[in-house]
Amino acid sequence: MTQITTKADELTRFYQEASERSLSKRRLLFEQFLDLSPETQPMAANILLTSAYKDMREAVLEYCTSDVVSSDLWQSCIETCLDDAKFTQNMMWCQCVLVLMQRIEGELSDKLSHFCRQMLDASDVDVRYQAFCLAELACTNDADYVSRVRVWAEDSDEDFRIVAIQAIARLQPEWGMEVLERRASVSFGVEAFHILLTQIRLSSAENRERFIGKLIPYVGDERFSFAAIQTLSEYGDESAVPALLKVAKSFLTEPTVRVAAAGAAAKLGSEKGRKILLKFATSGHGNPKYAEQLLDALDGKAEKSIK
Repeated sequence: MTQITTKADELTRFYQEASERSLSKRRLLFEQFLDLSPETQPMAANILLTSAYKDMREAVLEYCTSDVVSSDLWQSCIETCLDDAKFTQNMMWCQCVLVLMQRIEGELSDKLSHFCRQMLDASDVDVRYQAFCLAELACTNDADYVSRVRVWAEDSDEDFRIVAIQAIARLQPEWGMEVLERRASVSFGVEAFHILLTQIRLSSAENRERFIGKLIPYVGDERFSFAAIQTLSEYGDESAVPALLKVAKSFLTEPTVRVAAAGAAAKLGSEKGRKILLKFATSGHGNPKYAEQLLDALDGKAEKSIK
């Protein structure tokens, strides 16, 4: 009985001090959190996530990796918190716990999934956004969710629109291309790039050429190059090879991107791309293992075509 009382007192203290004004005291509290027993730590983490201070919440989130939160004990603790108003009425906790739930490996329990659906209608935009991200990770696809995606694709918040665009790529609704075309006419930057990737994925082979041409310039932009290269590798044609080879040969480009560009060029039929990829695979620096993987994939494809 004494052990239970001690644990309860300890958690009460954590709740009282989670929003301590003093930075040094918050740091000390976090250090004490790290030393807690595995049985006490999950509840203490949830308590600290109610803190009014961003530094405390971020420290806990950084500690709570997928390996940590995927245990039955942590999931059970979150479920317990869902029955307590001091957690569910705290929007900072709701936002943080949705982030934790995104890191849980495997399917969510019915209770956690229900909470996610509830938070899609939360008054706090950051909470709604994290719930949307979680719903996407869970591959939600019922009719109500698909309807929400259509609305969010034209939301005033760009972050919502980008997640909605990614959802359209996954769900492939019949209205998808229509909405993408409408958004493409008024979008730029990151959103325009995501729209273009999704248009390529949803287009038929005969209609894809015009979108491929728009994607090629992104290969040389370091903000978008890797995703552009991967998409061209899957859907591109020989028109993309010169841009891919230029990146593959660039000494100023990050090694993994150079390998990806060489691999994409080789996959699209470039012998130069294959030679560069082979050079990367036998190099003592850069990312030779990734180059080896791409070569193995190319060789495997060649063997299948021969058979």
